[in-house]
This record gives sequence, C-alpha cells and structure tokens, in this order.
Amino acid sequence: MQDPFSLVGTSFEARYQIDSVIGEGGFGVVYRGTHLRFDHPIAVKCLKIPSHFTADAKAIFLQRFKEEGKILLKLGDAPGVPRVYDYGIHTVDKHEIPTS
Repeated sequence: MQDPFSLVGTSFEARYQIDSVIGEGGFGVVYRGTHLRFDHPIAVKCLKIPSHFTADAKAIFLQRFKEEGKILLKLGDAPGVPRVYDYGIHTVDKHEIPTS
C-alpha cells in the first residue's frame, strides 16, 4: 500500500512511531504505529487538506478537526468509539497534516 504522506519510519514529537499504512480513503490515511512512551500499538489518522481550499476554508477545516478530537475524547469510553490520545498538526516539507 502506498504512503501518500511519506510518514512510514518517522515519528511525531518523539512520542509516536509510524510503522505502516493501514488504509487510505478520499479524506485521509490511517497508519499503524506505536506510542513510544507507553510501548503500545496505536492508529494515527492523517487528514488530506484539499488543495483548492482558500486560507479561510483551511482554517475552518482545521478548527472542525480540533473540535472532532475533543468530541471523540469525551465519547472515548463508549463501546465502538475509538479512543483519542492526542491530536495536532504535523508539518512535513512545509505541508500541514492534521493528525489524531
């Protein structure tokens, strides 16, 4: 499977190691990884920011992404809802990648 963000083998903030691509869809890519501090397997979701977005549209997109992370944290104890440990914007080659 392809790695559209070229993240396999990298780490975020010395906390999350990216090991392989799990899947890709129209809006994002999910990676298999390891939480380095806990030595625990994780999934990392990386969203694709549409290239045609204006600066205002991008700001709204990123704000909604942050809001989704906060909502998922609150719902994390419910069955079938993935637990969110962190979210942020990872920068690779001057490209911002929303990650959770």
